[in-house]
Amino acid sequence: MREMVLLYGLMRGDIDNLSEIARRLGVSVNTVWRWVKEYEAQGVLGKDSKYRISSTVDAVRLSVSYLLKTSSSIEEVLEKLCKVLDEGWAVTGSYALYYYDLYYLLPPKPPVLSIVVRSGDLGKRMEKVLAPIAKTYGIDLAIAVRETIALESEPPYPLENLPVATARDALLDSLEMAWRGREPAFLAVQAFYMYSLGIEDYLELVEKAVEYRYVGALKLMNLASGLLKELSPSQKWLSIYLATRRALGRAVQPSKVDKKILDDIHFAITETVLTNGLYTEIISKFTKNLVKEWKGEGCPHSY
Repeated sequence: MREMVLLYGLMRGDIDNLSEIARRLGVSVNTVWRWVKEYEAQGVLGKDSKYRISSTVDAVRLSVSYLLKTSSSIEEVLEKLCKVLDEGWAVTGSYALYYYDLYYLLPPKPPVLSIVVRSGDLGKRMEKVLAPIAKTYGIDLAIAVRETIALESEPPYPLENLPVATARDALLDSLEMAWRGREPAFLAVQAFYMYSLGIEDYLELVEKAVEYRYVGALKLMNLASGLLKELSPSQKWLSIYLATRRALGRAVQPSKVDKKILDDIHFAITETVLTNGLYTEIISKFTKNLVKEWKGEGCPHSY
């Protein structure tokens, strides 16, 4: 399941990135290609040279879609979903997943696992499976039957009466968890890059990170905006970089950051979100320092 999420997240760009995907997953290119063809055959991926996944939410949604297409029963889906919860992938993040009869939400504040089901009987079965998991992680479990919710379109179903994280809080939670190593940083950085066109939204993001004491999110935003300000002429990224630096008291030193995080930031920005031909040969000293980290020239794991 984790490999599947990684695969979808990495495949925002061209199919030519297969070798990089294989390297990061520690498998052969042939193995990755076999996965791609399997997903295509099962209808999970479109038969196109580009697989564009815009965020962690989409990556995990596709994974659940895959589970529903390849599982023989709802019980099997729940068993696999519980395994994901147990590995910490969904419990600490904010994801919205739907596939006709399933809608699953996990906001960061407060921690609530909300599920919309098609019948009361299915709800009881889901509660039986998920209640122990929810109790283990100290989260509330809320199950609603679809017939009790006014439908406007399907999917997804309108969920005004259920606790749903805002896009801002979901992104902050994803950034914080990525810094702690609980989910891939490249997915969080992709979502960060595509969060908004307006600088005001990003400055509010920084303010909320300070309010929530999300130091990890601030550090990841500082590193990502630092790289982006060198790659992009936009004043936006410089403003975000300065705002996060002020919030932290100083800029994050790449030499003191886990190499995996630096590698994920670079991959997310230069290989997926930027398509204007700007690559490492034309970027500044800041990025050259990161390149040293990518090549393994010293990387203390203190952050």
